[in-house]
Amino acid sequence: MSFPTIEVTCSQPIFSPFSGLPAELEDGPNIEDKTLLFIIKNASKTAYFSARMSDQIEDDATSMVVEDLLESSSINGAMLIEVDTGWDGINVYGFAPSEEPL
Repeated sequence: MSFPTIEVTCSQPIFSPFSGLPAELEDGPNIEDKTLLFIIKNASKTAYFSARMSDQIEDDATSMVVEDLLESSSINGAMLIEVDTGWDGINVYGFAPSEEPL
């Protein structure tokens, strides 16, 4: 499945287009945001996958590339934001509408 992708150049925090909440807090990913599926930070080689996203994929998500993640997922309404920070490489954020009320 192909997710719509928005490419931006930005060094400011990224917010979910569905909840309006920040994707990251001072101490890491905003795990309370039900619309955040994953964050992959290319420069630091770190990744966060929500339980919702992890349930969608059969392989070890940490070893998959973004294209493989998308093909393994069937989450309706999901989208990507590819962020070029200008100094930290490309970071990829996955979001989808919440399955339950926000």
